[in-house]
Amino acid sequence: MTYSRRNFLKAGTAAGTTLAVSTTLGRSATSQETVSQSASQKLEITIAGYKYDHVRALIDGRVQVEGCTAQFQPGKIGDLNTHIFSGPQTLEVTEIGLVPFILAYANDGFRDYSLIPVFPLRTFRHKSIFIHTERGIT
Repeated sequence: MTYSRRNFLKAGTAAGTTLAVSTTLGRSATSQETVSQSASQKLEITIAGYKYDHVRALIDGRVQVEGCTAQFQPGKIGDLNTHIFSGPQTLEVTEIGLVPFILAYANDGFRDYSLIPVFPLRTFRHKSIFIHTERGIT
């Protein structure tokens, strides 16, 4: 699915973290080569993210990614963002911060990953807001 910058920004305001998938995932072979591969050959992918209880079956292998041999790599959002935005970009699927992704995408500086609509963390992460009482904010 391709988003215009405007539609992407509108769609992206709903959550704090999401998953992104590498735009090069599975593109190394032509469609004819992909069709002719035997069923026993699976695409090897690395999935990175938090070790949430609701993804434990993916982490321990009870749930398989169809057509893939998936390895889960636990990580924290700051480390994952660094790996994706300024690091080696070796992850095929990763959890990343939505705001850094939107900013990079909107500024035409990042097209190596595509956002997919999976939100593993469905809570508002920024639970506390601190106000300097001497600034007149009530």
